[in-house]
Amino acid sequence: MINLSYISRVLRLTLLAPDTVEAILGGPQPEAMALPTLTQLFPVEWVVEISSIAMQRASPRRNDSPLLQSSSNGSAVSLPKLATREIEAANRAEATALLIRARFRVYRPEADVTGEDLVLRWPDGRLRAVQLKGRPAVDRLRYSGRNIWMLFPDPYGNCPGRNWFLVDHDEFYSWVENRHGRSPKWEQSWSYSYITKALGVFLAPYCHIHWSSQSTAADITVSSAATSL
Repeated sequence: MINLSYISRVLRLTLLAPDTVEAILGGPQPEAMALPTLTQLFPVEWVVEISSIAMQRASPRRNDSPLLQSSSNGSAVSLPKLATREIEAANRAEATALLIRARFRVYRPEADVTGEDLVLRWPDGRLRAVQLKGRPAVDRLRYSGRNIWMLFPDPYGNCPGRNWFLVDHDEFYSWVENRHGRSPKWEQSWSYSYITKALGVFLAPYCHIHWSSQSTAADITVSSAATSL
């Protein structure tokens, strides 16, 4: 005999956000999306739900501080977690190192007037204004119509070694709006806590940069799209 409490918990799964369902079917979902977690109470608002699930996963690879080896007794010492601005600085340093090794030139503007954190010079000489983010994100009011490119990592990738993506904001915004523009939480802006299967397909033709797992740490792999953007 099926317990009514179990039925009520399973029926709750019909309220999952499309992105969450897509991630589960595609296979890249984090451990926090396992059935024991999803049968507990979760927010029914899709954006809040995705953020809530993402926050439940442990993330020692990305946000937790590394362990240092003590010089006195050889024991591991846990450092305090990084503050938001420290994470931003670490992301900037990580992305800059990758871009330089990919033969880009990286410049810091004196003043952020139209949303650019960096100015990139492509290997062929073209210049692009770039907004650096910690996750895939779009915002019409802040970035649309300004020739801004978005640079962000795979939020769930190993650090260092995760993929970084470079995509035109307005093209990215149009794609996101077509998928989420009717959501109750849509306010002409959106962000992703992880790379969904559909998002990965959209990003595939764009420039992605990462450390090559087959080479030394000094070598990287750049998608072929980098030369045609």
